[in-house]
Amino acid sequence: MKHGKCKYTGWVIAVLFLSLGCQSCASHALPSGETVTEVGVEKAGGILRICDNETVEVLGYPPEMTSEVQLRHAAPAIETLLRMDEKGTPQGHLAKGCTEDRENRTLTIELRSGIRFHDGTEFNAEAVKWNLDQQISHEAAGTSRIEEIVAEDSLTVKIFLKEWDNTLQDNLCMGLGLMISPAAFEKNGGAWWARRNPIGTGPFVLTGWQRSKKLVYEKNENYWQKGLPLLDGIEIITDTDYISRDFALRNQDYDVLIRGDITSLAGLLSEGYALNSVSSGTGPWGLVFDSANENSPFSDLRVRQAVSHAVDVEKIGEEIYLDTVELTNQLSYRDNWSYNYQVKGYPYDKEKAKALLMEAGYPDGFSTVYTYNMMADRAEELAFALRDMLAEVNISLELNPVSDMVHSELLFGGVGWDGILGIHGSAYPDAVVQMYNSFVGDRQYRSMWKPADLMESIWNAVTAPEQQRGEEIQEAQRLLVDEYCLITCMFIQKDMAVCAPYVHDTGLSKTVPCTQWTPELAWVGK
Repeated sequence: MKHGKCKYTGWVIAVLFLSLGCQSCASHALPSGETVTEVGVEKAGGILRICDNETVEVLGYPPEMTSEVQLRHAAPAIETLLRMDEKGTPQGHLAKGCTEDRENRTLTIELRSGIRFHDGTEFNAEAVKWNLDQQISHEAAGTSRIEEIVAEDSLTVKIFLKEWDNTLQDNLCMGLGLMISPAAFEKNGGAWWARRNPIGTGPFVLTGWQRSKKLVYEKNENYWQKGLPLLDGIEIITDTDYISRDFALRNQDYDVLIRGDITSLAGLLSEGYALNSVSSGTGPWGLVFDSANENSPFSDLRVRQAVSHAVDVEKIGEEIYLDTVELTNQLSYRDNWSYNYQVKGYPYDKEKAKALLMEAGYPDGFSTVYTYNMMADRAEELAFALRDMLAEVNISLELNPVSDMVHSELLFGGVGWDGILGIHGSAYPDAVVQMYNSFVGDRQYRSMWKPADLMESIWNAVTAPEQQRGEEIQEAQRLLVDEYCLITCMFIQKDMAVCAPYVHDTGLSKTVPCTQWTPELAWVGK
């Protein structure tokens, strides 16, 4: 990658992340559960103010919560059955753990006792069954292989599968594992009420919501983990103005910035602010076509390939994201076991793009629509860049920005889209889960053509023994990109949280999935 126009290259920023960020963490943070009286700081109390650059419209009804920002914003109130450790391995949370029986196609979940929802009702096996049945009825990601949910006793749930699914525990760490109160849902009118009222088991209770501006959480005095949470409350503020965000952080109006402005990172780190940074998942930012529509230009492989060749991914990574992203040509990043080094992809080549369009019968190009989530990081700058690049091969883009909720509905709600849809990453740490949840099922990615051999490769990866999963998903990567060019993959973004020196143990941007954090352990020591 070229570096001529960027003051702080990815390499320099990476060094700053390691040196300054880790120094700050080492000098302040303590292991979870350890007392801090020896360093003269009181852990308990205070309000943690988190600034994000995205907002949400659905916060309390899990089957409709498909974006990472929804999961992150709901985390203080709604917890999952399982959580992932820093290596991406599922561990117990609301559940003590799970027992797999591959031969009999069952997963048995043993729940913790003594947990209650915010409305005082009991968290038990019947509540888990109700939540999972809600997900199944909505054909949510990760449910297509579930045959039946059985509450065997008050603390034991058994999931019966049609075929073995080795992605199930991963999904129970994410959206599928979110637990809300069935009683509150039924009592207050169902989904329309639940969307704005997250009644979970979490360490904080939502007490205020200024739409598109601020979420206010207060301490749950009856939280199931003794002595937690440590904070009195959490506020999540939406602010898309990067200049004002940085000023507010320095002024202690905010304590944490989610996805801080990459142009100012070096300055903040030099002032003692800490940076948590992790790959945002195996889902890249990219373009997906309405290839299932036989009347669309994108039903022709050559047109999809032409668009891929016309996009200068290196320029986008350098000039828009300042080398803070990892370029990729597939649904994975290079350090992930699912990455296929044999995938060739489509290097930037305008002349090749024009020749392919000529072969496909579009010598003068054509017009199409580019729909994208307007709340995604630098989405507008990216849209303008893509419009200019495709214009150079005579493809005219009409830009169509939509809300996060509408974007999720287009991808996963069974609605579908016309032309090109921008995709912007995902929280899945496992590429098998990524492909399974994105492509398998009639609702997922409805407008994308799903060739039989690609679907077979994904199914094989889902059911394969652990040692064979990599081979199967790498073949799926090859088919998706080199064989069919169904998606133009561009880059994997790093999820980042810039923290004031007095902020500790939030877990923000520390693990993949980046939606997961530890609000119950967070504390501030001003």
